[in-house]
Amino acid sequence: MRPESAAPGAPARHDLAWLAADAAASAQLAGPTGIGDDAARTLLAGWLRRGHPLIVTAQPAPAGATLRLGLALPPGEGKQRLAFAVPRACVRALTPPPALAEAAPALPARWQPLLRMLLAQPALAACTPRVFGSAAIQVATGEPCLGDASDLDLLLAPPDWAAAQAACAALEGAAAGGLAPRVDGEIRNARGEAVAWRELAGLSMRLLVKDAAGARLSGRHEFAAGFAAGGARRAA
Repeated sequence: MRPESAAPGAPARHDLAWLAADAAASAQLAGPTGIGDDAARTLLAGWLRRGHPLIVTAQPAPAGATLRLGLALPPGEGKQRLAFAVPRACVRALTPPPALAEAAPALPARWQPLLRMLLAQPALAACTPRVFGSAAIQVATGEPCLGDASDLDLLLAPPDWAAAQAACAALEGAAAGGLAPRVDGEIRNARGEAVAWRELAGLSMRLLVKDAAGARLSGRHEFAAGFAAGGARRAA
């Protein structure tokens, strides 16, 4: 599922980064591996030779010469989670996570009743729902990445604060139905800040906000103000 080569734009968390096939030679380890650096590089090289993407993570130096990327291997390949810093010149394309509607056919059969329910929700359709995490990698690569205990991670981008609240209510309703799998994920505002939807639905006034630079605690009103429209209105 490698896209056509294109000049990559600004990276966002959960984007898929498609690299040159020989990029492993220029990549630097950016965290502990548990398997040794040489083994980690070998895994990366094999992954890239198959034309598979890495995942954009938080960027400690957003304007730096390298991009922080994660490699999430399928269970059949050890389910390793490895972090790399890759020269931006090695990035051939950046693509957003797969849209939920496009991803659904590649997801497990036992998930399909819940997926149909989610896709039928106008409140979710208004938020351009996408899948990230293991589901995104399965869709992008065709590799079996999901098991019986896997969750569905959704990324929602509501157009305004009211839509964010409606999306949380729709997800709470879906969760109450008891269908598999568990639905986790994030609500992202227009500034690129994201909060776990379950945390946002809980009405806490202090939220763990994640963006391209990392994570921090912030106020509910501040997060709501980051939406394109209606964000400054009541955040309770």
